Amino acid sequence: MGMTWAERLEEADVHRHPFPHLVIDDFLPDDLLAAAIRGFPNRGLISDLASRSEDLQANSRASLDLATVQACDDPRLDDLKGFYQALGLETLVRSVFTKLRPFLEDQLEPGADQHPFLPRMSPDDRQNWLEGIPSFSYDIQPGINPPQFAGLEPHLDDKYEIFAGLLYLHPADMPPVGGDLILYECGPGHVFDGTRLKGNAYVVKPVKRIAYRHNRFVALLNGQSSLHGVTPYLESDNQLPRRLYNIITEAYNIPYKSYRYWDLARGKKTTTIKHAVKGAAMLLRHRLARALFPSRVAAQLRKYTPGEVMDRWEFWA
Repeated sequence: MGMTWAERLEEADVHRHPFPHLVIDDFLPDDLLAAAIRGFPNRGLISDLASRSEDLQANSRASLDLATVQACDDPRLDDLKGFYQALGLETLVRSVFTKLRPFLEDQLEPGADQHPFLPRMSPDDRQNWLEGIPSFSYDIQPGINPPQFAGLEPHLDDKYEIFAGLLYLHPADMPPVGGDLILYECGPGHVFDGTRLKGNAYVVKPVKRIAYRHNRFVALLNGQSSLHGVTPYLESDNQLPRRLYNIITEAYNIPYKSYRYWDLARGKKTTTIKHAVKGAAMLLRHRLARALFPSRVAAQLRKYTPGEVMDRWEFWA
């Protein structure tokens, strides 16, 4: 009998350069891996069921969030739900969090270990955010890249995200070509526009290439130095589309940010000041709206995550 994912995770080393991350091969034992493949939805099913247009646009990846899967009684999702149950998703998220937490650039508040972990966008998750109750939010999203996926340029993940886990699937005889994860060295001279490098992003130095391989699990700790991208993946060069389960944990209910506006270079000082003033005004509007019009904010949560709602008030360059 092969090792469980928990045993492989416990034995894995956290690589520190260029930022903390995990790479674990043969992550799932055979029975769980078969369930992961069997339950993976195709593009048509994802398009039919995705509850938010953003899911179809995010990172050029068609994906399906956990809250949508849990709330849907479509029998085509039965195998996917069975995989999630067999995987022990909350236990997996907690275990990865425990493994990576000591390497956070900014430590979480004392007692954060006692906060509950809730499915992202579930009723309890939304209610906790509205009421300011501390909790972590997690999600798992089966995702498929488009046939002519051009890759992702160097970028940071959302500031509310603590870590991102990627479970790659490619059950084919021939290994895939492309779709590899690239980790970059984030230097003091890099200027950001939002979460992406401004100008010619590819002058940044690549440090490590992590190949897209079947049953490989990668976890990236998010922070101001966690610059990463993906190489192109063309289905015409491969036997199967690029597929993965994206597993994330966020902390917008703590509140906690993996990096702040002032942590990233934005270019000219006048531009930075202008954006900071606008950001302060938008943040004030956000707080007033939560205090004076809670029902309006709750209505917005039916379509957007709390992080997305806040990003519509808080200025993000």
